Amino acid sequence: MTIHSKSEPSKYAVLLAQPSPSCDNGLVVKVVRPTDSELSDDPVKILGNRVNLGIIAELRRTPDQTSSQLARALDIPKPTIQKSIERLLDLNMLIADPPRHTATRGQWVRYRTNNPLVTETWLQLGQAMQEL
Repeated sequence: MTIHSKSEPSKYAVLLAQPSPSCDNGLVVKVVRPTDSELSDDPVKILGNRVNLGIIAELRRTPDQTSSQLARALDIPKPTIQKSIERLLDLNMLIADPPRHTATRGQWVRYRTNNPLVTETWLQLGQAMQEL
């Protein structure tokens, strides 16, 4: 399903919607992505993923957690968490301690959010949602 505004076509497509009798159109949007989603810094692509959003929210509440601690806190398999952490590190949304390139095998790496960038991305998401 693609959402269009009255004035121009939307840049975003709804990937997953859940029925809801309380909404005007009967659907609650669960996942949204830009139609040109090759842009890696798109706020919808970053924050529209429930695992990414869960990791960011958990680390904002309780910083300096390992991937194992995040997996337990979010009840998500560790390989899934690790894949999302790598993606968020690539996007500079997370900060690793020690940094990825200096960590040795078996060393505990703790993660925290890059709060200024997370806040900026959240604001960009709000602006993107107003365009819908």
